[in-house]
Amino acid sequence: MEDTVLQQFKNQLAKIEYEANLRVVSLKKPKVPMVLYFGRNNFSDNSKYLFLDACRNNYGFQPIWCSFNSALVRQLTELGLNAVDFNFNQAKIIALLIKAPLCVFTISPNESLQTSTYKAALAGAQKVQLWHGVGTKQLDLALTDKGEMTNTQFVSQLAESSTVDYMLSPAKTWDAQWREFFGVRKLIRAGMPRNEVLTRAPFDHELVGSFNKVFKSEDAFKILWAPTYTFLGDEPMWMNQTIYERIKAPFVKRKMKVELIIKPHPYDNRFEAENKNNPLIIPSDPDIYPHLRHVDLLITDKSSIFADFLHCDKPIVFVKNKTINETDQENIFLKQLPGLETELSLIEQAIESVLSGDQFIEIRAQQRDQAFETNPGEACKEINSYFASLVPELLI
Repeated sequence: MEDTVLQQFKNQLAKIEYEANLRVVSLKKPKVPMVLYFGRNNFSDNSKYLFLDACRNNYGFQPIWCSFNSALVRQLTELGLNAVDFNFNQAKIIALLIKAPLCVFTISPNESLQTSTYKAALAGAQKVQLWHGVGTKQLDLALTDKGEMTNTQFVSQLAESSTVDYMLSPAKTWDAQWREFFGVRKLIRAGMPRNEVLTRAPFDHELVGSFNKVFKSEDAFKILWAPTYTFLGDEPMWMNQTIYERIKAPFVKRKMKVELIIKPHPYDNRFEAENKNNPLIIPSDPDIYPHLRHVDLLITDKSSIFADFLHCDKPIVFVKNKTINETDQENIFLKQLPGLETELSLIEQAIESVLSGDQFIEIRAQQRDQAFETNPGEACKEINSYFASLVPELLI
């Protein structure tokens, strides 16, 4: 037993020394003109659209998609796109990472890279955080007074989220928030890449990782219920099936055709097994954004999707959720929501009000302009063009 513990200790020391040396190598290794794009496990969110734009246009660097999803890597490779499977040939992956001048994240680098060895290999790269939308929730460094600061996993998460060098900030209203959440000083002013597809039809490959079809009926009034994540131990409000008929009731009264679809938050995929036979609930992982512009009414409890949906200029109903950790920072959405807020028990009356008259058209337009200062249709071009000017400066 003692020999086993001693050997484990020696192995751990050897790993620490190896990764320290790897960081030195990464910092000194000359870089080559490429940008690494990391996303969620599936093909979705901001990094997806930014990567595909870089593949369609020549910005002077090689775009590479990095993933632990082997099936996705095969699919992208078959489409002629550069993608690397991080499950195999660790030596080859490390050799790639130490040459990267710039890497892009949509979620936490911890979640994207998964291993401390890969993190060490990227020590010499500048890191860009796109995040996945703007909203009202507190994040990371803003949670130190609420979180358990003796929890090694929590502190590790905070440390890794604070390693980013650049942050995408679509408007000055969010600048202080990003500094509070991630301790970042360098900001890139541009729109959210995933919002481009809300303003136009999808380009080639933008449906990869998405649904073939979300709504069955072309002529129905389309409602999407997109909640934020459910805390452990809580029952998801969107699994209350008695609510479904109450949501539809105002349309039945008006003899209007209506279709309700519920897309849980990706962190709520633990509930998929018990909802697999519910025809209203779609999987949480696939990308909904290529279909979002067809939605007529969004129901949410302040998931960041609501801010993006402002580009669609359609009504929003907010279901109250007392468990959300809302930011203490100045936030335009905490002063005035761009839609009607209601208790879940009163959802029928809220939808009735929306159908009787849209009272939030001007507020949505004002908040859209405050939340997104640049052209949403130019987001990818603006960000990748910035990378094109930055990458040569990072080559040594």
